[in-house]
Amino acid sequence: MKRYVLLGDLVDSRRVPERAKFGAALNRILTQLNAGWGDVLHAPFARLKGVDEIGAVMSSFKSGYRLVRTLEEALYPRRMRVAVSYGDVDVEPGGKAVAAMDGPAFHLASAELTGLKSSAYLFSLRSGHPSDALASALFNQLLLPTYRWTPRQRKIVRTYRELSRQQAVAKKLRISQQAVSQALRSVDWSAFKESETRLETFLAEALT
Repeated sequence: MKRYVLLGDLVDSRRVPERAKFGAALNRILTQLNAGWGDVLHAPFARLKGVDEIGAVMSSFKSGYRLVRTLEEALYPRRMRVAVSYGDVDVEPGGKAVAAMDGPAFHLASAELTGLKSSAYLFSLRSGHPSDALASALFNQLLLPTYRWTPRQRKIVRTYRELSRQQAVAKKLRISQQAVSQALRSVDWSAFKESETRLETFLAEALT
C-alpha cells in the first residue's frame, strides 16, 4: 500500500517549558489538523514521542503546503521540522494508528528528518517526483521568512488571508488601512502570495 508519510520533529524540544501544558496545546493542534484534513488521512495525526515527534499517513499531499503552513502557524513561536515521503506502508493487523505502521516510506521520512537536523531547512519532500528538491526549496523559502515577521505582521497577514480586503482587515483590527498596506509591503506580500500559489499548483498537478 503506497501512501504519504508525514513525520514532524519539534526543534529544541528539550527547551520547552511546562511540557504538560505544551503537550495539551499540541493535542489541540493535531485535533484541528485531523478535522481539517480528515478526507485524506489514512492514519490521523498523533504524537509519537512525547511532545517531540508527530506523525500521520495520508492518501494525498495535494494540499500539503496549506497543511504544513497551518501546523507551523499553530506552533509559533516553536518550530517543527517536517519530512514527507511517498512509498510503501506496512500496517499491522487491525492497526489504524500511525504508531502501528512501518515500512519503506517511514524509513525514508525518518532519514529525511534526521538530515534536516543538520540543515537550515525545516521541510523535505521525497515523493519520487523529479522536482522534489525544488519543491522542498520553495517550501522552505516560504516558511523560514515568516519566523522573522513581527507579531503585528503575522496578525495582519493572517487576517488578510481571511478577509482578502485591506479595508476589512483595518476595520477588524481597528487600525488604519495605511498600516495594513505598509505591513503587507514589508513582508513583500504580492511576491510571497504568488510563490504560494505556484507551489500549491505544482503539488495539485504533480502529486497524487
